[in-house]
Amino acid sequence: MKKITENINEIFPSQYIANTAPEDVEKDLQILQTMQNDFAIRVYCTQDSLNHFRIYSTKAYSLSQIIPVLENMGFKVINQETVKAQVEDKTIYMQDYALSNKKNECIISNYDHNSKLEEGLRIILSREVVNDELNGLLNISNLDVFEINLLRAFTAYTQQIGTKYSLSAIRKIYVLNPEISELLVKSFVAKFNPELSREDSTEQFVALDQKITHKLKSVKSLDEEIVLRDSFALIKAMLRTNYFSQDRIEKGMAFKFDSKAVPNMPKPFPMFEIFVYHKDIQGVHLRGGKVARGGLRWSDRHADFRSEILGLVKAQIAKNSVIIPTGSKGGFVVRRSMEDLTAEQFQQAGIDCYKIFISNLLSITDNLVDGEVITPNNVVRHDDLDPYLVVAADKGTATFSDIANGLAIEHGFWLKDAFASGGANGYDHKKMGITAKGAWESVKRHFRHFDLDTQTENFDVVGIGGMAGDVFGNGMLLSEKINLVAAFNHRAIFVDPTPNVPVAYAERQRLFKEVQSWEFYNKELISQGGGIFLRTEKSIAISPEMKSKFEIKEDELTPDELIVKLMKSPVDLIWNGGIGTFVKSSLEDNIDVPDRANDTIRINGKDLRAKVIGEGGNLGFTQLGRIEFNQHGGKVYTDAIDNSAGVSCSDTEVNIKILLEAAINNGSLKAEDRDALLEQMTQAVEEKVLADNYYQGSLLDVEETLADKNVNYYKDLMNVLEDNGLLDRSVENLPTNAELDERVLHGKKVMTAPELSVLLAYAKIDLTNRLVESQLVKAPNAEKFLINYFPSELQTYETEIKNHKLRDDIIATGLANFIINKMGLPFIVKMQSQSVSNVEDIIRSFLIAERLFNLPQVYKAIDELDNKVNASKQVELIARLQTILENHCLWFVRNLQKPLHVIDCVELLTTVLSQAGFDLSVCLDDANYEAIDKQLDRLENLESVLDSAFMAHTLKVDFDIVSNLFDEVSTRMALKELIAGIKSIETENTWDEIASKEFIRELHTLKASLASQVLEEKA
Repeated sequence: MKKITENINEIFPSQYIANTAPEDVEKDLQILQTMQNDFAIRVYCTQDSLNHFRIYSTKAYSLSQIIPVLENMGFKVINQETVKAQVEDKTIYMQDYALSNKKNECIISNYDHNSKLEEGLRIILSREVVNDELNGLLNISNLDVFEINLLRAFTAYTQQIGTKYSLSAIRKIYVLNPEISELLVKSFVAKFNPELSREDSTEQFVALDQKITHKLKSVKSLDEEIVLRDSFALIKAMLRTNYFSQDRIEKGMAFKFDSKAVPNMPKPFPMFEIFVYHKDIQGVHLRGGKVARGGLRWSDRHADFRSEILGLVKAQIAKNSVIIPTGSKGGFVVRRSMEDLTAEQFQQAGIDCYKIFISNLLSITDNLVDGEVITPNNVVRHDDLDPYLVVAADKGTATFSDIANGLAIEHGFWLKDAFASGGANGYDHKKMGITAKGAWESVKRHFRHFDLDTQTENFDVVGIGGMAGDVFGNGMLLSEKINLVAAFNHRAIFVDPTPNVPVAYAERQRLFKEVQSWEFYNKELISQGGGIFLRTEKSIAISPEMKSKFEIKEDELTPDELIVKLMKSPVDLIWNGGIGTFVKSSLEDNIDVPDRANDTIRINGKDLRAKVIGEGGNLGFTQLGRIEFNQHGGKVYTDAIDNSAGVSCSDTEVNIKILLEAAINNGSLKAEDRDALLEQMTQAVEEKVLADNYYQGSLLDVEETLADKNVNYYKDLMNVLEDNGLLDRSVENLPTNAELDERVLHGKKVMTAPELSVLLAYAKIDLTNRLVESQLVKAPNAEKFLINYFPSELQTYETEIKNHKLRDDIIATGLANFIINKMGLPFIVKMQSQSVSNVEDIIRSFLIAERLFNLPQVYKAIDELDNKVNASKQVELIARLQTILENHCLWFVRNLQKPLHVIDCVELLTTVLSQAGFDLSVCLDDANYEAIDKQLDRLENLESVLDSAFMAHTLKVDFDIVSNLFDEVSTRMALKELIAGIKSIETENTWDEIASKEFIRELHTLKASLASQVLEEKA
């Protein structure tokens, strides 16, 4: 404001001048001359010990606006006067509030305190911080408004973790204990102030720790002690913050935590999490590991959005077991008022809050600059370097990827537009239909057990979702043989009892292309007795055709009642592409399911009569609901298995972009050619992604079939995973060892497919973790898993591939997936229980078998039996092959020089078996079941000759002589009869099973030893 005239009569009313001391008039005049942004505050005390706040503003505040603020600051308003001052062409309202506090004393004793109160009141009135009880600390402590806002952030995060105390109660405890509140803030500053050396920081923090511990002993109540102690524990668990690196009011605050160290943290524990606090938004980002990825959603669950994200990250971790990063998930809620906004304004408000969230995540994430990892300026780090942060679209943020990538580029973040997959220069999931196609692999596999080919034979479907959606819409176009007899979403119910299949398919195509809901379906194309019914209708008349198709007896139902009937109807497939949880277990109550919106339509798994469930959407079933459905004969895996193709596609995109960025920097690729190359590889990426869905389904079918046989090994595997800190059976609804024994005792299904799906994820995560730290990923022959990860179009960038920033992670993940997909969940624990070998040699033993026996051709031949034989026949072949290979691998580990060298061992064994007259070539082109079975006979027969062939080679004796001698020794030992007797003994646990196998091994060893002695005597 320009300097104003000193003529006070033109500025102030005459009554004010007459009743005000000259020195006070002078002070007001001085403030009017210097005030900025049309706002100022003066704090002073009068002789009667009343505190005064005088607000100078072009806006007149009402009592309803001011009094709550002052009361939260600990004051009571005694009197209020308003004076209008005229400054040039502006009217300035001088509103003076006479205040008392609880002690009826003047608390404004020095300039610093005055300045703190003035700044605090200004920021609170401008709504830059929340007006709540915490602001009482402004006048009873040395904390300023920013430090109080820090405590407010702690309080908000505590609520999200889960606490028995209300937000108001926690805030009041801080105010009741101002000295400890100050010490908490000081400890935070000591730990994260970038101006302190690490030595000084540690020294100050230790001293404050002692003070806080001492002070906590004297607090008045146990509740107060718990809250304050947990707050200090929160600071101890904190690893980073941007509190000292940016405008903490304007841009917000971010805090990174070691999740398992946070008090009262619900399981499962992420490795890290970031909490973002801002006046307009709050958000959390949970990560299962240092290299992790997952979507960010715009949540509407203000009170417990972290619980929502935790449930999602559990599924994401399982889903990500097939890709390089483990799972992460983030979400934010908008705290600003969204009332009376247009659709465009509402969306823009969400985008603004999304930007705040993303910017805060980036602000405490390390960057990669010229090959060096750099921590952001003024961020003190109490963890290892951590530059990998990748996000994706999710509910409410489907179109935000380009926004996220723009922010990453603006921040100079090393991943650039690989930060958020699926943007303008990435793979469009909806256009590709990749998530639905991945889930459809599961659907096709399930139906092959019923001898039904979904691509050539009609089948009935009830759907959850609408044609405008990605997963539902794409899914319902993946076969022209779909009889979609009914579907529903949050708005409408679609019923078509006897559809004209080609016509209905074409109409669904139209809706999908035009992004239209069920209400826009051409009703003239719906079969007799069908229709489209809004869920707001009071009741729906049930036609004879609906009664017949869905086995409904009632003449009239409410919309929710009709939905329940549709889900319980005897159809072939229920395809879930919607949002919500629709199926639980009969052992669960609706209150156990965090989805209040669908309480009225949720049913129990045992009441489903569909043959197959396809989970294109997330969280459509509770895990117990899936288990119950599977126990009653239904075919289902999990959402994490079914819809993993989306995350797999995104991760492949990220890793390709990292590779191509290196190629651009090396001059191997022109930047302008990159996007065309990405587009060119779309089909190749899709094929690689869907292969994971195909082989995981195959593995789960084998495991489900072999569960009775493998039950003891499953116990061992889960014990190992628990010992490694990965698995919590109670959290994942996996059976205890005692429960498995009960199932065996009572002849129940030992392990369901949904349970095996979860165990599969953790087995792969555990093996990947072991491999990434091993020497195996460094071996040259392991690079085939790196090279084969990328489409053939990228093979020319050999240098960039071999120097990829995630080289070891890609190899470890690919190798773990390959080993477990082919050899089963318990392969490693089986081998370790019998050979006591390290994991690296166990894996090498299988890689030897793969090369030696030309296994890719065998696997390919089994895959090509799809829809030629019942799926159970393929399962039999794979299960038999696994057993054969286990025995060969055991022989390799026990008899070949360790550490095993794959190429050398293959060359040696090829020579040995060739000398013995065995042809290892495989010819299974256009093979049928019988031809493959004969090939497995050949592999199985090799088990009995490896000892003799190897002895013949070692002793340089003709193989036929050694073979005949082995046969003679076996006959004299009655070896076949002995082994048959041992195998006929039922084993109750792993140790009994191992003992019997070891006994058989000892018999073979004795046979070889006797034969060797005979040969030596003859020599």
